Amino acid sequence: MKQAPLLLLVAACLCASLSEASCFPARAPSVKVDGASANYREMRDLRDKVERYLDEQGRYFTCLDAMETTARGTGHDNERRRRQRIERYNKAMVEMSELVSRFTAEAHRFNQR
Repeated sequence: MKQAPLLLLVAACLCASLSEASCFPARAPSVKVDGASANYREMRDLRDKVERYLDEQGRYFTCLDAMETTARGTGHDNERRRRQRIERYNKAMVEMSELVSRFTAEAHRFNQR
């Protein structure tokens, strides 16, 4: 009987830590390939890196969505946390957009040769 309160306490601590779990954005690959002089393999490798990055960022967005759902569901959400999630989301979207633009420009240069 005395174990039940202890188990409830441990379960509560675990749930609290999960609701505060942090999501980490993917690290953007550098676009150091010059499309005007790159070979097919270099462009393909860069494309693969960009695709992996986009997949990882998708998981990051899923994590942010889960954080929001958990925060709302537990009643621990507040305006500051909501703004932080939105800022993190927007920052990641800008980074993704810039990377895709750089890659697209180099791919265009590669295809024009």
